[in-house]
Amino acid sequence: MVFFRIMWRGMKDVYEQFAYFIMLSILFAFCTLPAAFVFLYVRFNLVTLPILMVSAIFMPPALVVLYALVDPRKYLDKPEMREVGQMYLRVFGRAWKLALCTVLPLIIIGWNIAYFSGSGHTLELLVPLWVVMWVFIFILTQYCFCLAGTLESGLRNSFRGGMFVMVKFPFRTVFLSLFVIGLGFAFTITMLPMIVIGPAFFAAIITRFVFDAFDIFVVDPNKPTDERAWERERGINPDRHVIARMFRREKN
Repeated sequence: MVFFRIMWRGMKDVYEQFAYFIMLSILFAFCTLPAAFVFLYVRFNLVTLPILMVSAIFMPPALVVLYALVDPRKYLDKPEMREVGQMYLRVFGRAWKLALCTVLPLIIIGWNIAYFSGSGHTLELLVPLWVVMWVFIFILTQYCFCLAGTLESGLRNSFRGGMFVMVKFPFRTVFLSLFVIGLGFAFTITMLPMIVIGPAFFAAIITRFVFDAFDIFVVDPNKPTDERAWERERGINPDRHVIARMFRREKN
């Protein structure tokens, strides 16, 4: 299936740049961990609420920069740390405009789901609808931030592009959203995987789905050249298997 092929391509990006993606995830966690920790593990009070609000300021631009850095087109041309800092400052305002239009509805709908579930209130009947809305808006948010980071799109183009991907592939969108939410929940409970690799892992997979929807060509630097492909077809200079490479023995 196309869905699993694209997902495998995103996972392959993570595998091929594993150390780099770990660094990105840790840097992203450094920017967002205080707000995420307070939101997920600590009750709100007069002490924790200011910490949440102050640290949350850094989250939207950090997410845009994360998507920009996992862009598979930058496989061989990664930006320097100084350029990452400049990128962060450059996207700050644009990222927050996007967050107000996407993340804010997620928070409101999520609060409604948590508040009215099991309350016996008449509005509890709307909880299933809110859950479906949350699933779609969640992945739409990721699409928008991906476009803002990889294609440097503004608010309008990011939202229109995200809607285009979601409408063009609705079933793919649902499965991708459920995959990210489910695995992200498991990563969050164990905490360490989410800090070490989670953000870059999910960003790489979502980026591949967005690029596939827009038919954005990505050069594979590990793909054999035409000459090497011609040799493989004719059995010339065959590749050695792993054991032969370890013991430096040629394959007969």
